[in-house]
Amino acid sequence: MNRPQTGSLSERRTGLLSERRLHRAIFIRAGESGSVTALPQGRYRLRFQLGTDWLPGERRFCQLSGTSEFDESFTFKEVESEQGTKYTTFEVTLHAVFLGTARTHAIPESMFELPPL
Repeated sequence: MNRPQTGSLSERRTGLLSERRLHRAIFIRAGESGSVTALPQGRYRLRFQLGTDWLPGERRFCQLSGTSEFDESFTFKEVESEQGTKYTTFEVTLHAVFLGTARTHAIPESMFELPPL
């Protein structure tokens, strides 16, 4: 398991994939949070990179700390009920959490892709 230390000041970029197709990619500055909304129903893998000194023109970190993927996938569903449509939601933290249950593993940097501009 390759995880950054708690309290890391690294910035992050994340990608959500389903069936080997990238659906969303976002950049999250250190100390901030981000969200992804309006995903189609399906099963997704969450990959992320940690690093410092984001180079927006090159869409990469100057100092890459690591590239990882959550071991378990995330399944998003919509369920209709009398009260309306309910959506599956998840909240994840991209650094180690004491007594946390999510596990990640390191992946090669080449497995982390961004959509074309």
